[in-house]
Amino acid sequence: MARAIILTGDRGTGKTTLCLALAALSPRYTGLVCPPLLDGAGSRIGFAARCLATGEEWVLGRSDVELDGPRYGRFCFSGVGIARAVDCLRGALLHARPGRPAAREAAPGQVVVIDEIGPLELERGGGLAPVLPLLAAAGDLLLVARPSLVDGIQALVPRHRRDVLVVTPENRDTLARVINARFA
Repeated sequence: MARAIILTGDRGTGKTTLCLALAALSPRYTGLVCPPLLDGAGSRIGFAARCLATGEEWVLGRSDVELDGPRYGRFCFSGVGIARAVDCLRGALLHARPGRPAAREAAPGQVVVIDEIGPLELERGGGLAPVLPLLAAAGDLLLVARPSLVDGIQALVPRHRRDVLVVTPENRDTLARVINARFA
C-alpha cells in the first residue's frame, strides 16, 4: 500500500527546509519544492519553485511585483511559473505510479514531494489543482499543507496509508530520518 506523509506546521517552522533536506539525502525524492524568496533584509517576498527531477528553479509567486497569474492573499502568482510547476509534478506523478513502467530512470522507492498544497488549490481550484486528481492513484507521497487544510489533503489520498507529522523548530532537524525510515 502506498504511503502519504502530510507535513504540516506553522509558517516558518521548516517544512520546506525539511523537504530540501530529504531531497539532498536521496534521489528517490522527486517532485516540487517551493523555497522562499527573501528581500535584502531577510523578509519573505515570495517563493520560487524547484523541480527536484531537473534542479531547475523559477519564480512562482511574489508580493512585491505583479505577475501574470492569479492573486491570492498578498501574493501574485506567475501563470507561466504555475504551468511549469504543474508539468514538473505531472511528470513525477505519472512516472511514480505503482506498476507503471517509468519513461525515465526512476530511483527505487520514489517519493513525490509537493510543497505545498494550499488554499489556492483546495479553495479556488487554481495553482497546482490540475495534478490533484492524480494523487489518489500515485505511489508514495510527501505532501505539505497548512494545519487547516490537512483534512482536505487526506481526502485526496483515500487509499494511501496516511501519517500527519507536525513540523516544529524542535523536531525539524530529526524528522528527515523519521520520514526516510517510513518510506523504506
